[in-house]
Amino acid sequence: MLIRKKKNFLFLESLLITSLLIFFSYLLYDLGLFTLIIESDKSKISVIILFLYLASSAHWLIIALNLDKEIKGIDNPDQSTLIGNFILGFKDHKTSSDNSLKLLQDELSNKFSLGYLAVDVLLKLGLTGTVIGLHFDAASYWEKFRISILRYFRNYFQQ
Repeated sequence: MLIRKKKNFLFLESLLITSLLIFFSYLLYDLGLFTLIIESDKSKISVIILFLYLASSAHWLIIALNLDKEIKGIDNPDQSTLIGNFILGFKDHKTSSDNSLKLLQDELSNKFSLGYLAVDVLLKLGLTGTVIGLHFDAASYWEKFRISILRYFRNYFQQ
């Protein structure tokens, strides 16, 4: 059984996802929903979340471009890529296979560590915004309830 290698379009796929995000962001802005979301958020955490999401998406696009170059370095080994450097060093018997493979794995997986951190921060900010929003809503309901009780007792004692 032969192993067929699929063509890789990592950067093009990530560009497609980014263009869909840009299109839907424009659609939200054009319909006025974007300003409604920003104005209705009393805690203004959604602005921070949006900024962090855009920054991490741009970073992800750059990583996708670099990983696309790395994947292309498998077919055409080059000194400029980590994988190409590993393959060329392995062919020339300059590197030991076990250590170099672990180093290559660490280098390639470390590119995602900032993404994991960004996702964690965005999740925590979203949960914090939810709690703050519930607090604001509960405070406004309490104020309405307090006013209605005061009116009730005022009317009760005036009779």
